[in-house]
Amino acid sequence: MVFKCSCCGEAAKLDKNDPDEYSQIAYDHIMDWSDFTSPDDITESWNRSDIIPQVNTRRIVQVYFPFCFDEGEEFNVLFRPALSHFNGWEEYPEELSHSAVVKCRFDEVITFTEDNAFIYVTVKQVTMLDKLHEQYPLVTVNGPPYSQKRRYDTVFEYGRYTIYDQPYEDFGFWQLFYTDDLGVPHMVLSCSWYIHGEEITVGNKIFIEGEEK
Repeated sequence: MVFKCSCCGEAAKLDKNDPDEYSQIAYDHIMDWSDFTSPDDITESWNRSDIIPQVNTRRIVQVYFPFCFDEGEEFNVLFRPALSHFNGWEEYPEELSHSAVVKCRFDEVITFTEDNAFIYVTVKQVTMLDKLHEQYPLVTVNGPPYSQKRRYDTVFEYGRYTIYDQPYEDFGFWQLFYTDDLGVPHMVLSCSWYIHGEEITVGNKIFIEGEEK
């Protein structure tokens, strides 16, 4: 299943390769979670779900550009409750604790148009943001984090979370750090977004003092 950009007509194309053996790729803004329990429930006007996905459940979701997966494929997405999905964690930081990286399997198509589709997915894995540093192997990097090598427009702190954000006109970057019980900040999400997609590296990096190699 492939959608085309409504502006330029280019077909969706996402990088589906994990960056390395220590991290995985995930996506944001390719689908919306619904509370529909059957195809008969689907209506033209509906509210995005705030219910955190649960492992081994089957959910109805709406997908759209740049979603480009086939039935049977598995993929990771960033789940955020509705308010932070549309407005960002900076506006609704309390939703950080209700956000997660979710692995889904594309099961079957329910409805399809050139702009969007409703499909069934099975939830295979759910990792809340504060558990990502426990889920992924620790990678130690010599030198400062990428976020300290450029002047970010926004540095947002909330509890144990720190977000670095640098938007440009049609692309940008952001990073999410989580500080553990020992006070060590772990970079668990690193996102590059552009007009045709938003790809997130999910992992567990800490940075130590010294010259970067």
